[in-house]
Amino acid sequence: MTWCDATWCWVDANCERPAEKSAFFPDVLVNGEQLTYSYATCGNLNYYLTGSPELRTFPRRLRVSWATINSSTGFTKVDAAEGQGVKDSLGFDTKTTGAIVQFMSDIFAFYNIQWEFKPISAESNAYSASGVTNCIHEVALNRTDMCWFDSWLTEPRLEMTTMIALFEDNFKVMVRKSGSESVSIPTMLAVPFLPFSAELWMVIIGQYIFCSLIMYVLRGATMRTTFPTAPSRGG
Repeated sequence: MTWCDATWCWVDANCERPAEKSAFFPDVLVNGEQLTYSYATCGNLNYYLTGSPELRTFPRRLRVSWATINSSTGFTKVDAAEGQGVKDSLGFDTKTTGAIVQFMSDIFAFYNIQWEFKPISAESNAYSASGVTNCIHEVALNRTDMCWFDSWLTEPRLEMTTMIALFEDNFKVMVRKSGSESVSIPTMLAVPFLPFSAELWMVIIGQYIFCSLIMYVLRGATMRTTFPTAPSRGG
């Protein structure tokens, strides 16, 4: 969506949502204040002015949100039973647990950072099919100050607000089980073939053979057309 497609409205000069003074009507005053408009009040971002939302000053107690949908791996967020979830600084039971939520909550508690949980609004939840993107959209509209998630920093998300990657786990470590047992050479040679069953390997090999025969036939026909056989001469 571009700024031309996004809806906006005139708002009070003291609107709590992100708003800007009108550059087209600088002399128009309402209650002694310059005419003010806001995209955020209508659920959109102000790409017209800056191309991206500006940074804001956070209040003493941060408003924190996370994606409504549980993460597939349970890494970011999973539902918890009554009394088993992470609690914010106000003692509110979020009924949520998960590595990211617990990790960030522990950091805030260690540094005595006050925070309160803010559920994502229905408007932002309808913004896209991605729960993480919807959470970031909530930050862009200044309905929450921070979104905790484990996902990719895509261009559309970076356009909406500033994000910081606290840590990355884009690496895998393969280790061999400790023990005194020895591994034979045939067993070691068979390891690369273990991901697929014998039947699947037969299908893969069969496809390679079939494709090779097709290429051979087609290439042979091309070669015969390009370089026809010379006629034989009688003796």
